[in-house]
Amino acid sequence: MENRIIAVVVTYNPNLRMLDEEYNSIVGQVNKLIYVDNYSNNHNELFAWAKNKRKLQFVWLKLNEGLGFAQNIGLKKAFEEGASHVILFDQDSVIDSGYVDSLFEMENLAIIQGHNIGLSGPIYKSHDDGCFYPIVSIEKGRFTNVPLESFKDYVVVSHIIASGSLIRREVFEKIGLLEDKYFISYIDHEYAFRAAKYGFETIVVKKACMKHQMGDSQVKVFGRKIGLYSPFRRYFDCRNTILIQKNPYFPKVYKRHYLKYIIGKFLISLIYGPQRLNQIRFSFRGFYDGIIGKTGKCPLV
Repeated sequence: MENRIIAVVVTYNPNLRMLDEEYNSIVGQVNKLIYVDNYSNNHNELFAWAKNKRKLQFVWLKLNEGLGFAQNIGLKKAFEEGASHVILFDQDSVIDSGYVDSLFEMENLAIIQGHNIGLSGPIYKSHDDGCFYPIVSIEKGRFTNVPLESFKDYVVVSHIIASGSLIRREVFEKIGLLEDKYFISYIDHEYAFRAAKYGFETIVVKKACMKHQMGDSQVKVFGRKIGLYSPFRRYFDCRNTILIQKNPYFPKVYKRHYLKYIIGKFLISLIYGPQRLNQIRFSFRGFYDGIIGKTGKCPLV
């Protein structure tokens, strides 16, 4: 199959200035961009922005069914267009020149060197201050940070986030599409862990760098940046942290880690986050819905 790389971007009430910056950074590096809009409030402005953009196709959804659902719509469209690879982006992801080529080249190099590569991702730096986010992996049953200086071209890791990740068509053909029942949180990590169960490896590529924002805003706690989210997003973090405890693809150490981590994030949200009373309300409803096994949309909105 001829190599054909198609970008899939999901939008929801996007900042059009940032969306334009993202589009301009991507358009020259892929064969096509497919945007899937999750029923944005600024639909008219977004429609006007998309008009006459080259290589661009927009899919307008009638309801917000979640990130995973929208990504799967884009993936299906990409495969209809003959994609050999799909690269996923959030609506605020800006990439450096040569980014896509770097991912593709390192995928090929790793395959030549004996790895069965399924997903390839970048290193991430903050929009605000340009600091690099840590590369996190699970090795020998433990979480570890992978120093940038510890590898030359790429490093095999256990999981990556979705935005900026290049995924081979063969992966989707073998293991299926993304898990959309979680709505938003943990979808990307679930896919990497599921791919690993089917024999695919995930790599982080040193030469591929992307600006990315973790959270709606951030706060430093004990020297570490923590993303702050709306109560709406906090609901899914809490609920899905409970739901993944029964998912066989997630490693046990991951489940335990995030079960403890979500309690810390809940407390930080109460201290620093927006709408603190709603943080409590949405978080506790999320924990409850996770316990009873509810999936899909948040019932509080």
